[in-house]
Amino acid sequence: MPKIYIDQEVFPFNGNLDTWGELLNAIYEKLGREMKGIAKIIADGNDITPIITGQPFNKPPKEIQKIEITTRKISDIAKSGIENVKKFIPQLLKILKGAAEFLRTGETEKKDKTISGGLEGVKLMITLFINLQNLYKFDLNQLKLKDGTTAAQKFKALGEVFEILTGAQKRKDEVEIADIVEYELIPLIESFTDIFNQIKKIVKQHENIN
Repeated sequence: MPKIYIDQEVFPFNGNLDTWGELLNAIYEKLGREMKGIAKIIADGNDITPIITGQPFNKPPKEIQKIEITTRKISDIAKSGIENVKKFIPQLLKILKGAAEFLRTGETEKKDKTISGGLEGVKLMITLFINLQNLYKFDLNQLKLKDGTTAAQKFKALGEVFEILTGAQKRKDEVEIADIVEYELIPLIESFTDIFNQIKKIVKQHENIN
């Protein structure tokens, strides 16, 4: 049986230690009540934090002597994620602009790489938004932006752009794909900076209440 510590305090656990799932669920349940999240997991001196994102680890908990978990306030994790994605958005815009250029010039290798990288970046940004929405339960229709629209309208527009983009990709119409990326997708991605600014206000309000 490993000794389990959360922020240097003993965490009593009598469940199944053959796999990590039950232990992590018990930890999440405790931290959820305290509005905290896992920042780091150390097992016998090894950083195994990536297991919380599904990466495998070659030992089950029962084969470890000491598990040390460090936490952070959910609001701190949220604010950090928001700041990181806001810094990433300008880079993402450059990638998408490059993709549009390569599509028009027919540079196949660069085109495929930038389109793939750009769309993965968009997915990561959306994933963070969904996680924050699940956590703070804000209404997308009530999340007002500076241009007078709402987050709900931006997401609806984004879905429509992806639908059109998928059609163009099926037709292998690279000029149309380039136009969609440059004139439809990029302006929408730019608006997400404002969306994340509004979410940051919600996080701060929630932090002040609690």
